[in-house]
Amino acid sequence: MVKTGVLSADTNTITYTFTVTNTGPLTLSNVKVTDPKIVPGSNITLATTTLLSGQSTTGTATYNLVPADRKLGYVENQATATGVSPTGTEVTDLSGTTIDNNTKTIVLIPKCPPGVKCLTATVTKNK
Repeated sequence: MVKTGVLSADTNTITYTFTVTNTGPLTLSNVKVTDPKIVPGSNITLATTTLLSGQSTTGTATYNLVPADRKLGYVENQATATGVSPTGTEVTDLSGTTIDNNTKTIVLIPKCPPGVKCLTATVTKNK
């Protein structure tokens, strides 16, 4: 699964896009995606939940930034795709930046949102 994230212009939300591809030889049913940043425990709505071999489906979800994200300067996380084979075996895949890796998605968060002037200060100690 490939997961991308785009920071909104106002830097308050990230829109994630999930592209799930069945790279195996068997049809998968009950395909779903979960992401700990998107209402933990909920599923992301996909265009289809049954994938033939080689077929892909997509879904999107929005994450609202919290103050800790701004302080850190980025949001890093990973989603999980699951599906069920015709024999009833559950298969899983962690999201990555390309179809063949499991690299976590990182979205950089500017310390100062657009239109906000950030001030910096230098503190010196007088002796």
